[in-house]
Amino acid sequence: MSNFIYFQKYHSKENVHSSNVLYILQRVYHYNPTIFYNFLNALCEEDVENFMPQFLTQEKGKRGITDFSIIQGSFKIIVEAKEKYNKFDEEQIRRHLSDLEGSFSGRKFFFALSPNFIENNLFDALEKDFPQVKIKATTYLELYENLFACTLEIRDYSLREMLEEFKEYCISENLVDETGKTIMIRLAGNTLNDNIKSNIYYDKATNYLNFRYLGLYKGKQVQYIGKINHVINARQNNDGTLSENELLCVYPSSHRINDSDKKQILSVMNRQKELYQNTNILHSYYFVEEFVQVEGFTKSTKGALYGKKKFYLDQFNLKEGCSALDIANEMKNKTWEEIEKNS
Repeated sequence: MSNFIYFQKYHSKENVHSSNVLYILQRVYHYNPTIFYNFLNALCEEDVENFMPQFLTQEKGKRGITDFSIIQGSFKIIVEAKEKYNKFDEEQIRRHLSDLEGSFSGRKFFFALSPNFIENNLFDALEKDFPQVKIKATTYLELYENLFACTLEIRDYSLREMLEEFKEYCISENLVDETGKTIMIRLAGNTLNDNIKSNIYYDKATNYLNFRYLGLYKGKQVQYIGKINHVINARQNNDGTLSENELLCVYPSSHRINDSDKKQILSVMNRQKELYQNTNILHSYYFVEEFVQVEGFTKSTKGALYGKKKFYLDQFNLKEGCSALDIANEMKNKTWEEIEKNS
């Protein structure tokens, strides 16, 4: 699907994403309250009362306005949502928690909703200062996965269809970050040996598609797999120097380009000229920890790989943070059609 029948995409207000999250939760409740409460029980990690919840958007408290709330006689959930790269404001959250502690006598839950969480120290500290409130950080993807897990394929077909729309909406709005779970297979061709020796893959610069693992394809099979450290866009001037105003680290944003990076890129650039033409245009350089050889992971159907191909760690029963060697071991003597079929 791609029409986004259910979910608004206007950008006049920052709270549009949280409004759409509240909307999907309301639709789930009206579709089947049992599914809704099974989801809430899993999210809150304890049983909550099953009786006519209130769904409130932009609820005004004494010290601030929450993105949305779910309220019942025995419990109250408040949610603060952020977009990609937007940080949570500790003072704002403290105001929300103070309101929650002072205005509600039942069980209290606070959920921070974001595309990803790199640092959770903030929430650890808040739990100590507000022991009456259960505080949890969750992502849009986890929200979708927990909702989806409460449904059945045949019985809840129409609801699953709407949940898939919700996921597509989140992806289109950069609310889902699957970088750490994604394996991107790319064509290597004549550059394969150089890629392996330098532990750097390079290609003409395109938009970085958020993947942590890189597979090198040649001759109808994935030859090597590597875990990416960082990705840098660079171009060489006619005099052999790097174009400093085009030098950019596209992943991760925290990496600072150093002299070692520049030296390695220039070395690779000089070898590129021996392999193909048009080397003076902007390229992306993918620095990996080490390229690990893959045995027998083949494309069994006719035709070569055109462009690129995505796989995900869970297709190989692997978790985020695994090594390239872990992936190579799981790929061994399999076909990617077999992996897709069993996913």
